[in-house]
Amino acid sequence: MSRIYKFLAYTVFNTLVLLVVLNGIAGFAYYVLDQVYQSTEQEYRTDSSGSKQYFTEDGAPVDNGKRNEYQKKWFDYTAVSTYDPKFYAEILDDFYELNDRGFVYEPWVQFSEPLFQGRHATVQADERGFARRKTLNPDQPRENSSIRVFILGGSTTFGYHVADEHTWPSFLSSILNESIRQQGERDISVVVSNYGRAYYDTSQELVLLIDLLKNGHRPQIVLFMDGVNLGSEQDVPAFTNKYKKLGDLAQHESPQFALQHLHGTINTYIPLARFFRAMKHSIAVEDESAILTAENELQKQTKKGIQFLAGSGPDQETSRESCDYLLNRFRQNRRLITEICKIYDLNPFFFIQPDPVIDYPTSLYRNYAFSEKIINTKQVRSWLHEQLKCDSDVIYLGQLFQAFGLERNHKAIVDDCHYTPEFNRFLAEHVSQYLIEDVLKSRIEAETHVPATGIKRKLREPRHAPR
Repeated sequence: MSRIYKFLAYTVFNTLVLLVVLNGIAGFAYYVLDQVYQSTEQEYRTDSSGSKQYFTEDGAPVDNGKRNEYQKKWFDYTAVSTYDPKFYAEILDDFYELNDRGFVYEPWVQFSEPLFQGRHATVQADERGFARRKTLNPDQPRENSSIRVFILGGSTTFGYHVADEHTWPSFLSSILNESIRQQGERDISVVVSNYGRAYYDTSQELVLLIDLLKNGHRPQIVLFMDGVNLGSEQDVPAFTNKYKKLGDLAQHESPQFALQHLHGTINTYIPLARFFRAMKHSIAVEDESAILTAENELQKQTKKGIQFLAGSGPDQETSRESCDYLLNRFRQNRRLITEICKIYDLNPFFFIQPDPVIDYPTSLYRNYAFSEKIINTKQVRSWLHEQLKCDSDVIYLGQLFQAFGLERNHKAIVDDCHYTPEFNRFLAEHVSQYLIEDVLKSRIEAETHVPATGIKRKLREPRHAPR
């Protein structure tokens, strides 16, 4: 027996030592590779003239080791070919680094882009500690002479795969400030803050606005640009199921919660514990018919829920019900936002943006092999836009693709859904037409004195992209 014990002890010990040594060797190797990777530019292929080739003839990015699958599948340099290819290769480097960091937790809204400083893409903390995409604003003439405009929306507003100066909020700031100067108003300026975030729909934007205002932000105007991100049928943020798992794991860090989970595990999987628990419950007399009724009802509701989530059912009512949920979500969120804005003397604008799934020609994409899921949403999206177009409290801009003049050498989309710099400028020009009067009026309106409900948020310092 002692020999067996010694053999097992030596085997386990030597295995652990070997794993530690191998892990140390691998860690040192990766450290060296990371240092070399960060200090030297990745090699690109060269064309016949000896120049570096950042993109192929059809607009696909050349993989320099910093291209994710989304970029390789969808990004189309031919949509932005008026810009230097090296400039756009660096933009893709930035977004590779940004996406590689993933999202970070943010209270109430669950997640946001992390703070980030790249060559051309920047996510910074505002004066209250909220993350926002950098917007190019002019210098303020005086501290209290600026008109603050907040913009909320999805990833098209954030500006994926475009530089800080090429997002539509940056173009909007430039256009509004130029309009003010042309009218002789040189003692004021417009400061635009871009709170657009990937995956956000109107429900998350509603919660984000509440959080911004409660925490002390006091803009004069707030804009919402929606119509592409519809949200889930359950009306919950993206990645909700993953955050549920993270919440469960976090509870195990507390001994009290860990003991509760351990108690449940013991009761479920230890045979004697299950026996004693069964003996305890056998004392109580249960109504068998009531149990069967409850189980049948549960099975019926579960089946109905599965059919609803899958978009199928015994009739067509499920898909119509899903459409009604989406439309109600847009309309109710607008009503809630409007009422909240009244508390803070804030003027809201609701824009419906162009949706590529509805009316952007697939022939203009570099890769137009869309998934069946996206294709199947076209009918729902078209119906929703037709309904929203009739609402008096929205400004419908869904027709701007046609007005832009789409053709093979004049594209509006840089990947599968995000706008090109030219289309962002075009969009900002149309948005500005509805704002200029309210911008000038806002400078003489009294600012609300509703107090903040919390101190400044603390965010980690931005992580820099390798140079």
